[in-house]
Amino acid sequence: MAFLQIHTLTSYPAALLNRDDVGFAKRLPFGGATRTRISSQCLKRHWRTFSGDGAIDAIKVEGVLVPMAVRSRRSFEEHVYKPMVAGGVSSEVAEWVTDRLMAAVLGESAKAKKEKKEKKTKKLEEADVEREAIQTGQVTVLGKPELDFILGLGREIAAQATDEASVEKAAKAVLTKEQLANLKTLRQGAGLDAALFGRMVTSDHLSRADAAIHVAHAFTVHSEESESDYFSAIDDLEIRDESLGSGHIGNTELTSGLYYGYVVVDVPLLVSNLEGGDRKDWSTKDRALAAEV
Repeated sequence: MAFLQIHTLTSYPAALLNRDDVGFAKRLPFGGATRTRISSQCLKRHWRTFSGDGAIDAIKVEGVLVPMAVRSRRSFEEHVYKPMVAGGVSSEVAEWVTDRLMAAVLGESAKAKKEKKEKKTKKLEEADVEREAIQTGQVTVLGKPELDFILGLGREIAAQATDEASVEKAAKAVLTKEQLANLKTLRQGAGLDAALFGRMVTSDHLSRADAAIHVAHAFTVHSEESESDYFSAIDDLEIRDESLGSGHIGNTELTSGLYYGYVVVDVPLLVSNLEGGDRKDWSTKDRALAAEV
């Protein structure tokens, strides 16, 4: 098996790179010293969203950008509900269809069903209730190809529906086991970043992706070097009136250091996540995209 290990040393002067819950720099006790730390979550977030030379969201295959994942509680609202409404489906039908798709694709607990029923009863009792945001209970990681496929199913259902009862009837006809199983066969369906950093799902209709890249927390090779920086923001109109001109004062922690970073890439798993198939057959697959990554 092939593993690629990457060791880095990066110097950062006078910065607050990654803060904790109270606004101080994150730290790590290691080797008898307290060191400044950058969390793996912070690093991966940066790599996912970075734009510029070497950005992963700029990788192309045959001239076409490789799709990234959408990480949000509102993925169904933005990529299923709104496109249906924009395409002429009534907002009520679009909402019923989207709710039905969320339950079918992600699964629905007894508690969620009860809450939905209570919410529906409340809506019927109140006049002119604004539509609530269509969102999941937690952040979902869904690839754009998956969301496009789900939108296609939604449009099929909406074309046969006029009310909630007809939505349910149409959904039973459209959401067959075979059709939902197609979600698992979408090439690069979960998105490029999910292929890299993994995706945990409990749904029967989505593919779980084990992370092909392990990212360690980066930390300084020496004990922490920090300073509390006092600052003020000047109010230009105040200072013209010959006052001191301070509109805001505060302080923040600045740190500097040489950070050691470590990343290991499971190349067979990366190829498998990107191209499909079993991990052990990675050497027979097209490895061009994995090489770009």
